Amino acid sequence: MFDRISMPPTWVINLKRSPERRRYITAHLHELCLPFELIEAVDGWSLTPQELAAVYGAERAITYMRRELAPGEVGCSLSHLKLYRRMVDENIDEALILEDDVIIHPDFFEIIKRKALFPEDWELILFYHGGGPVSFWQRQRLYRQYQCVKFAGVAYGGLGYLIGRSAAQKLLSIAYPICLPMDHLTGGGIRTGVRLYGVNPPCMRQLFADDPHFTTIPDRDLFRPAPPSRAGMGDCLWFLHNVKKRLVNLYLASNPNGII
Repeated sequence: MFDRISMPPTWVINLKRSPERRRYITAHLHELCLPFELIEAVDGWSLTPQELAAVYGAERAITYMRRELAPGEVGCSLSHLKLYRRMVDENIDEALILEDDVIIHPDFFEIIKRKALFPEDWELILFYHGGGPVSFWQRQRLYRQYQCVKFAGVAYGGLGYLIGRSAAQKLLSIAYPICLPMDHLTGGGIRTGVRLYGVNPPCMRQLFADDPHFTTIPDRDLFRPAPPSRAGMGDCLWFLHNVKKRLVNLYLASNPNGII
């Protein structure tokens, strides 16, 4: 059993129009005996053009992402940023932020009990990451096979993470106009100054990750450019493209400071 008193506030983001996901996450967290607060997400599709223009930078998104963001992606970012603002306004030191399609492994509670083993300078800990390359440096064993690690590349993580108030302040200061999906912002897609770490292997995963009918942001696929292909680039450019990727990852993996 874990000590509920020592747990930071747990906030779960859920769209009002997603009752099936709300039922799922409520049952899942009750089964785990994890107290939580449901937070109504910002629905990007409900924003007026004026409201969208006030928070979203299309040109900046194209610069960073080579595409525009879907309204659902903007709404998702606004939902997380709303919680960061709450942390700052209410002087909340730490919060556990979850999306409503997370599956939490029971080992999570053994890991959070060992929070004292996290690096002293941590500001954001990803409990799920989308396969980001792990640095050879700054690894700390936590429990069984789990380690607290630094990343050597973009980690992509918004599903479940522990965030400190200092990280919330830093992300709020650079987030607007919104130009990145939320998991890029929290996962090191740009230099944010946030001291980012993660649990590896992840102790959380996504429910029905490959099911297109379960996502609440199906519109994002309409904005994604086709990935580079060998047929489109030709054999020579394709070879150079892959060599560059491997060299960059090798360099970053050997850099004690990571990319953040």
